[in-house]
Amino acid sequence: MALGKSKRPEVIWTNGGVRALLRSVRTPHRLESNPVGSALLRSTAAPCARDALLQTVRKALAEHDPRLLELVYRCDFAGERTKNVADAMHISPRQFFRYRALAVEAIGSLIDRTLASQEASLNARGSESETIVRRWHGRVPLDKSDEYMQLLRAVSIPDYRRVPGNLGAYVLRRDTEHVAHFETLSVWVCETAIEQYAGEHIRRPKYYDFDREYLLEFEQWVTHFRSAYDLERPRTF
Repeated sequence: MALGKSKRPEVIWTNGGVRALLRSVRTPHRLESNPVGSALLRSTAAPCARDALLQTVRKALAEHDPRLLELVYRCDFAGERTKNVADAMHISPRQFFRYRALAVEAIGSLIDRTLASQEASLNARGSESETIVRRWHGRVPLDKSDEYMQLLRAVSIPDYRRVPGNLGAYVLRRDTEHVAHFETLSVWVCETAIEQYAGEHIRRPKYYDFDREYLLEFEQWVTHFRSAYDLERPRTF
């Protein structure tokens, strides 16, 4: 996908593709970096991609037989064996696979509609200007750098990705003898989208309460770049 043109993640919603996404609930850190997880996060008020996926599944199956949701939770989320789940639910193997197929179809359909809606919205916003890459830099004592990295992953990056108009956010790290340098790169469809994240003064950094405990100084400005070359985004699955 060209960064200058919004496009939903390229996913073929096969049975295996949907189930692989559902299983990623067991590894939340991977789901946070998954483009589909990020897209679902932006479409909900959830605090993280895992909760966004759970909300999406519940919404997709809300009007179906309750056993579909139970099956997904027990088999895909919790990892219980097929036979054990079928026996516990008092259904035959044939019923089990029929229910699973119905659940997967409903979940895949809702995710596809969500991604299509975001694509249309982002394309409308992105037509106003070129894609913008926003870069922030900060220095942290080396002995605190691992803790700070975890906070960036848990708080800062999801905060970027939940904003409509954000196309991705990434952390770079370089360690020296006593100091770790961090840079965040976030990709945006337009300055209006950045304003929703950073506030009116879009070239000022956005800092968090925890930054006081880690950063050696508070840099006053971020750097914005206009895209000069189309890059391809990798496939999700």
